[in-house]
Amino acid sequence: MQQVLFVCLGNICRSPLAAEAFRVEAQRCGMNSLRVDSAGISSWHIREKPDRRALSAGLARGLDISGHRSRLIGPNDFIVSDIILALDEEVYGSLVGMTDCQCVNKIRLLMDFAERTTEREVPTPYFGDEADFELMLDLIQDGVCGLAAYLKSLRA
Repeated sequence: MQQVLFVCLGNICRSPLAAEAFRVEAQRCGMNSLRVDSAGISSWHIREKPDRRALSAGLARGLDISGHRSRLIGPNDFIVSDIILALDEEVYGSLVGMTDCQCVNKIRLLMDFAERTTEREVPTPYFGDEADFELMLDLIQDGVCGLAAYLKSLRA
């Protein structure tokens, strides 16, 4: 079973929404045997519920992350994950610095798979307003649609 891991800074906004958006898209594409998870590189919010604004924005798009609790990425995640998607360049750099050369090729930016935008990062909306959360979700949905298409093509 292929495992996909989404990673952001605190694991209370971007990565849990990306994981849920990808779960929905993968199921829509008939890829039901994937394991999907999310984590953060910072311990600021360990075991916390999602940011209320992320929860609200997600629910408005049919993405329910209410059961999520944030967690810190661990060494085992690099071993068991087949692909690790960083939500921004800073997170990408941190992930590369946390692992060895055998696992570094698993790490990609989610936006590498975007089909409609040339943006390289999903900016954190944490210090922003509702519009920032909407932009975050627009970018995430673009990235996960492309990711699902890419993974499906590998199975063909």
